[in-house]
Amino acid sequence: MVRISNLLWMFALLVCWVLPGSAQQPASGAANQIVPSLVNFSGALTNTKGKVTTGVVGLTFSLYKDAEGGAPLWVETQNVQPDKTGHYSVQLGAASSSGLPAELFAAGQARWLGVQQQGEAEQPRVLLLSVPYALKALDAETIGGKPASAFALAPSSTSSGSANKLPPGAITGSGTADFVPLFTGATTIADSKIFQSAAGNVGISTTTPAAKLDVSGTGDVRDTLTLFPKLAHNTLSIHGTAFAISSTGKVTFISGQTFPGTGTVTSVGSGAGLTGGPITTSGTLSIATGGVTNAMLAHSSLTVTANSPLSGGGSVSLGGTTTLGLKACAAGQILEFTGGAWTCVAIPVGTVTSVGSGLGLTGGPITGSGTLAINTSIVPQLAATNAFTNTNSFSVSSSTPGIGITSAGSGDGIDIAVSSSSGFGVLIEGSSFEGVRAEGPTFPLVGFGGSGEGVYGETDTDSNFSAGIVGIEGGSTQIDIGVEGLSESSIGVGSYGIAIGSSNEGGTISGSAAIGAWGDTSGDWGVLGTTDEGDSIVGFNASEPFATAYFENDEVSSLDAPVLVTVGGNIGGACMFDVSGDMYCSGTIGEAVPVDNGGRKVALYAMESPKSWSEDFGSGHLANGSAVIELESTFAQTVNTQNYHVFITPNGDCKGLYVSQKSAGGFEVRELGGGTSSIEFDYRIVAERRGFENVRMADKTQLFRQGAMLKGGKKRATPLRAPNPQRPQRPARTSMMRSALEPANAGSKAR
Repeated sequence: MVRISNLLWMFALLVCWVLPGSAQQPASGAANQIVPSLVNFSGALTNTKGKVTTGVVGLTFSLYKDAEGGAPLWVETQNVQPDKTGHYSVQLGAASSSGLPAELFAAGQARWLGVQQQGEAEQPRVLLLSVPYALKALDAETIGGKPASAFALAPSSTSSGSANKLPPGAITGSGTADFVPLFTGATTIADSKIFQSAAGNVGISTTTPAAKLDVSGTGDVRDTLTLFPKLAHNTLSIHGTAFAISSTGKVTFISGQTFPGTGTVTSVGSGAGLTGGPITTSGTLSIATGGVTNAMLAHSSLTVTANSPLSGGGSVSLGGTTTLGLKACAAGQILEFTGGAWTCVAIPVGTVTSVGSGLGLTGGPITGSGTLAINTSIVPQLAATNAFTNTNSFSVSSSTPGIGITSAGSGDGIDIAVSSSSGFGVLIEGSSFEGVRAEGPTFPLVGFGGSGEGVYGETDTDSNFSAGIVGIEGGSTQIDIGVEGLSESSIGVGSYGIAIGSSNEGGTISGSAAIGAWGDTSGDWGVLGTTDEGDSIVGFNASEPFATAYFENDEVSSLDAPVLVTVGGNIGGACMFDVSGDMYCSGTIGEAVPVDNGGRKVALYAMESPKSWSEDFGSGHLANGSAVIELESTFAQTVNTQNYHVFITPNGDCKGLYVSQKSAGGFEVRELGGGTSSIEFDYRIVAERRGFENVRMADKTQLFRQGAMLKGGKKRATPLRAPNPQRPQRPARTSMMRSALEPANAGSKAR
């Protein structure tokens, strides 16, 4: 975007002050002086995103009769070098030896200037002020191209006294050197309030201007005032004070500056027991190394009261100790709580007269002496083989397992065979946390199915994250797997998960290939990967003809149906690839390019347009004022060659270039004014992509509305996060395992 410098009108005004005075000078010798046919012009460059344009850039300047529409009356292209703020200055007409044509301003009509940055559309035109019309001053020094001294007055019959009269319209009055004159009447002048020193400084109401413009008195600006600082000079400062606004907008306040409010904290100290102060800008207070001592506390001790039968206690300082003792009794006595108090009593004694044998025992009753033994017909032997011929129940109310089976040999710990087709090998029901637990070095628990499932787990509890089967691997240093699924079929599935019900889409592709893991659902999400820090879904592929990730949407009615969607959940950016092969993003499209011999990568961004435009670039040679450029054949097949645009940049001195005619096969370039220059030039071709001529800024609002890119607007479910499954307690090796509820060891992550 081109922004016209606000200083242009001041330059134009100063020239207009000077021109009237110079026009009154004698014409002798002036005919040999050539008025420079150049006009100074300043502006600032930014791109479509408001970024400052730097580096050499080609600008095309065009003069028009009207503010909009119409063909240019004059065209010129120059290469300019903006400064770091984007500002530049040029001399219009400098690209031609003859400069600006004086006849452009001879009629005194308005002229509008258009500026076009290479690769962008022409910016809104601006009205030229009186500076270029000063070119007409050349005619003011001559009459028909001859000096005034070449003419003589015609004889007059009037009296000789009339020869001394001034001609009508002569300027009278007086003035002071270095003051800009002011018309006080139709033909009289006097000093104005504007003074110009020998150094070129202009003063208003002062004859000692100290700067390019020095105003003594107040002033009003009735519209936006934009300041353009030179290099790193301050944009604004107040004489005699430290107050200033830098070229980057940073404000420096004077000493003692106050602001509205209750006050400003200037320092925070650290009192007893704290460290880190004083803090005058920012910092952190913390408990000192010695901590908080008892002397700093209002109550630094507590009282321990020893009630009966205890003794001791008393006042104990924080961090101190005390001793409690038990009431002493005589030998052969014990403490007994009787009648609301502890007393010492003698140990009671007695005689056993009979011991019977209860369930599972034999040998009783014993009234004198004898031996009780286990009844082996009722109680199984631990070191022998036992057979259970009836239904047995185990009821355990402690924290230890109800039954434990250990095999020291190579045999199975337990084998259960069921001959009935409706029975279960092991059926575990109940509300306890741990239904069954098996430990072993390889396969602690194995299930073989004849015509059905090898292992089946089910829960009928309808609650968040209630699982039928949970697999936990407690290792932390090896390639540990919580749940593993294997299918040896060439069209089988290693692990198959269904939510709600199987999909119709899955039925069209099942059996077409071997699948390691398959997530299927009749609605919502087939596969979900989440992580707090890491890659939620990762795929690696070492096969040349196959893709690492393949996505397909078999929608048949909507051309905008998404195939792949990426969303920045908190930032808000989004991209979508649809079934038509189109990609839409709410952010920028760019690439990371290496610089500094690969030491860094910088971002480059793609140019964007309201239509699907294609570009081609090239160079040509102008011979005797003309050249014919043919469109590259492959490029021509991809674009609409009936309507395209050509932009020309000459690489040498000429009157200017234009495209005289265009066709489907190419275009012709000619020099303005019938010129016959032979120079090199560059061209840029912009054409609509074939088949997309009528597509302009297609409305994609619905694609990016809240929740539109996820089915049903389900951004997240509730609760937000599944809890880690609780692991059953293990009687041994507990200290070697990490609890599933503890954070994972912060080690390096292998991939």
